[in-house]
Amino acid sequence: MREWYMMFLRPSPIMMEHIHPLYIIADIDGSKVSKILIDVGAAVSIMIVRTMTMHGIKKSSVIEMAMTVKNFVGGVTKTLRILMVRLKVGPSNIVQGFFVTDYTTPYSCILGREWIHRATCVPWSMHQELLMWDQASGCAELVKADPKPFSISANEIGADYYSSDLRSLTVVGIDQSGKPIGVMSTELAQ
Repeated sequence: MREWYMMFLRPSPIMMEHIHPLYIIADIDGSKVSKILIDVGAAVSIMIVRTMTMHGIKKSSVIEMAMTVKNFVGGVTKTLRILMVRLKVGPSNIVQGFFVTDYTTPYSCILGREWIHRATCVPWSMHQELLMWDQASGCAELVKADPKPFSISANEIGADYYSSDLRSLTVVGIDQSGKPIGVMSTELAQ
C-alpha cells in the first residue's frame, strides 16, 4: 500500500477567529441526518430519542439496555438503549452503535472518539473539515462540515455559534500580578 502524507493549509484569519463546533450531515440507515456533532472529547457516540423518532429509525435495531455515561460537566447521563445503525460519512460506511438518551439538545447525534478512530477520521474544527481515509483505495477524502446547521433565528443554543458577530476572545491586558484584565471579541479589538 502506498503511504500518503497530508498537510494543513495555513489557517486564514477568518478560520482563526471562528469558534464553530464541527457539525456534519450523514446518512443513517438511508435517512439524511443533520446537526451531527463531531466531538473528540466524547468517548462514545450518542443519539437523541427525538432524532430516532424524526427519522423513522426502527426499534428493531434497538438493544434495550440502561447504562450511564459521564457527561461533559462530569455528571451522569442515563442512556435508555443502544441503537445499531448503518452510518455513511464520506468514504466510511460502517455499522455504528449509539447510546440513546432522551434529552433536549441542539444536536441530533454526537460522534465520539470511538467512531472517529474506526472511521479513520481526523476532524479539524478550525478548517471545518474531516479528513477521512478510504480503506478500499487507501486515499484520503475531505468531508466538509455543514456550514449552517442552525438558522440564526433558531431558538437553539447552537445557533449562537454561527452568528457572524461571534468571534474568539482576546485578553485586553495583564495586571502586575500576571492576571488578565478583561476580554473582548477579536472583531471589536480591531
